[in-house]
Amino acid sequence: MWILLATGAWAATVTVGPSGTHSTIQDAIDAASSGDTIEVAAGTYVEDLDLSGKDLTITGTSGAPSTTLTASATGTAVSWTSGESGVFEGFTVEGGTRAFDVGSGSPTVRDCIVTDGGTKGTTDGGGLR
Repeated sequence: MWILLATGAWAATVTVGPSGTHSTIQDAIDAASSGDTIEVAAGTYVEDLDLSGKDLTITGTSGAPSTTLTASATGTAVSWTSGESGVFEGFTVEGGTRAFDVGSGSPTVRDCIVTDGGTKGTTDGGGLR
């Protein structure tokens, strides 16, 4: 008699916001696994996000006009620097030294508004590096 067991991980959906499972996007990233989706409620989130090698879909569920990611004065709003892929969508991104640092990653960014996309300078990025 043979018994076949299927193993594997199921992608999870992690939520961020007042009624979500996490209050910050970075906490949700830290708790997530590659392949997961992070759904972010409308609001303003002041943080610098590092995907830490995880391939994630991060979605502002109410869209860019209602969901804002503000980078710290000396930070980058979203960094994909460890070969990550995934999707980042539905945010207004502002502040920091740059909006996005793609480094060695290959993300898809869609339906985003970038304002005040960075002050790093022409030799090191600004809006995107």
